[in-house]
Amino acid sequence: MSIIDRSILRQLTTLAIASGLSLVLIMSFIKATGLIMLFASSGGSWRLLGELLLYSLPDMAALLLPLLSYGVVFWVYARMSDDRELAVMGACGMSPLRLARPALVFTAVMTLVAWAMTLWLVPLSYGGFKDREHAIRAGLASAILEPARFNPVGSNLSVYYAAGSPEGILEGIIIYDARSRHMKQTIVAERARMVREEDELTFILESGSLQRQMRGQVLPEIILFNQFTLAADAASLGYSSRNGRGINERSIDELLFGEPTTERERAELPKFRAHGHHQLATPLNCMALAGAALAMVLLGAPGRRGAPWWRWPAALAVGAGSQWVVLAATSLAEGNNALLPLIWLAVLLPGGIGWWLLARGRLGRRPPPARRRSKPMAAQSAGA
Repeated sequence: MSIIDRSILRQLTTLAIASGLSLVLIMSFIKATGLIMLFASSGGSWRLLGELLLYSLPDMAALLLPLLSYGVVFWVYARMSDDRELAVMGACGMSPLRLARPALVFTAVMTLVAWAMTLWLVPLSYGGFKDREHAIRAGLASAILEPARFNPVGSNLSVYYAAGSPEGILEGIIIYDARSRHMKQTIVAERARMVREEDELTFILESGSLQRQMRGQVLPEIILFNQFTLAADAASLGYSSRNGRGINERSIDELLFGEPTTERERAELPKFRAHGHHQLATPLNCMALAGAALAMVLLGAPGRRGAPWWRWPAALAVGAGSQWVVLAATSLAEGNNALLPLIWLAVLLPGGIGWWLLARGRLGRRPPPARRRSKPMAAQSAGA
């Protein structure tokens, strides 16, 4: 690669790293705010919040890479155009396609990274995120309980208490426990202390009575106690497993070629196929949108001083419009798999037009051809 290519590629890479880290931090902050209520109610730790954010990073990065590539290429080349660097290179005879070579190398690498994330890392991380989130939601068994009302904890456990203290002491507590098929029990105590852990909830009750009735037993059994411990883990509360896997957790082989095993999967098979084509096609947006960005910059009135007024509005319209068109094509293909080619057309068309214009276009003005010098008049007379 020439010095010019290395210089442009260095600018693209530096800006991509800085912008990517900034966008990931912003998206992580937005994601964290959405998890605050979950952690406030389940008593989760900061370590668990960090794990969930790490699991969500590949998904966020895969979504951001095409737009990041587009914005970085447009910004770097627009700055070079405003600084008249592109005009000088064009006057030296460099074509738009030649100047686009560093951007082509940069977006090719970004496309490979996006494919690696979309096809391999995202299904793994998304599955881990859902598993971890489910385990934390199982900790909703340890949710903040409201006084003077029956609080359902899971599907077969209810807790009532009259008042509570900041230390976690509950006064006037009643617990109805129907988790076992063979036994139901009601516990009444003067006070109780609640201990919350990640996947287990423990009540340590004091000075109360236990009314227990076995299945088929006519009269209940009543037991008085000074201290009694009631433990409820995620499995006993019905949070032990998730029902199936989501569409984002499946590999590309399952999405494109997998056979349905249940009625639900059979009904969602068109969505699986459309999502698989979407996962394969969207990384190509890194190169496709770069072609559109380069066409707007390199072919946009190269002889004028200053940027054309329409450059930035057009860049925003192309970036947002292309993503909307891809999502619309995917939505149509989910309803009818015969429209799957629309996804590839929506991804490749803007870039195809841009790269075609670059291949046919010229940048700047070529130097005028050398004129043939005429002989002086005196030399012509002497020759005569």
